[in-house]
Amino acid sequence: SSLNLSQAFTCPKPLRIHSSLLDMQSSLAVGGAMSMVGLLMFLGALFQSQFVLYRLMAARASYCWGQYNHRFVMASGLLIITIGVLIAVGVLPLHGHGREIYGRHVD
Repeated sequence: SSLNLSQAFTCPKPLRIHSSLLDMQSSLAVGGAMSMVGLLMFLGALFQSQFVLYRLMAARASYCWGQYNHRFVMASGLLIITIGVLIAVGVLPLHGHGREIYGRHVD
């Protein structure tokens, strides 16, 4: 059977952004907080900050990454910013739908 080109590039179901206002507010809060933490990590690595929390992070990263620990923290900060923005705009869900956590059904 041949594959129709228009069928190959269609999305089977629409993207669900936010189901309620409370969902949207919590997603914005969590996504915004994650983005701010990622931004602080990125800027700390960019300027090789002497702030205590950044120095602890960089010291932990140096065990695995050696002299490239600042690059690792910078890349990690960019990933956290990206995930935070995706959560804030609703592309990534804040919590899974239809799961059970501690025996209770979570929607």
